[in-house]
Amino acid sequence: MSAVEYREKIRFVPVKLLAVPLISVAGLVLLGCGSNDGPRATVAWHVRCDISGGCINPESRSIDGQDGSGGRDVTCSMATQGEDLRLTWSVETSAGAFLEIRDAVFSPGGGALTQNGCKVTVEDDGNLYEGNCGATEPSDSCKDDDPATTCLEPCQVFDLTQNGGVVGGKLRCFDLPSRANALVTRELTGPGGATPVTFSLSGCTLP
Repeated sequence: MSAVEYREKIRFVPVKLLAVPLISVAGLVLLGCGSNDGPRATVAWHVRCDISGGCINPESRSIDGQDGSGGRDVTCSMATQGEDLRLTWSVETSAGAFLEIRDAVFSPGGGALTQNGCKVTVEDDGNLYEGNCGATEPSDSCKDDDPATTCLEPCQVFDLTQNGGVVGGKLRCFDLPSRANALVTRELTGPGGATPVTFSLSGCTLP
């Protein structure tokens, strides 16, 4: 029962039933508030480019907090797909930097993706980049820094974990194309560029 529903219920309880110890009532209200907590995310990422081509790398972005706090926007949901789980999550900073993974299908026991076809979208400095993700490391054609080379699956999602609405994993992208111009590509890594993005979310909606 939510806190709002609880307040509506006790509003019409006969007066004689309101003689409940104050501590007990407070405890019930606190429990109701806890059940309404939104999702929480801890993730840091860096959209990187080839500075030799005149590109200026933006700063790293990060979120470590709950949906709605500090101007953050966090969503996370899971649905069943056969014997697997399908995960979609997104985060947006108060400055408008956005990162999303859609339709990542994996075993409830975690590990690698069990199906390809998920999507990664990242927005930084007003530019939107998007591409397919899979279970394996992107091919060499996705790492050659040649924007004319077609990269069909520039992103990898791996080392997934889940436990009762808490999910985690890693992500990296090479030659992730701009939605506006596929010849403009970016690399998506963790801060510093040497490591993948590591993400952890709790409070995800369960199937």
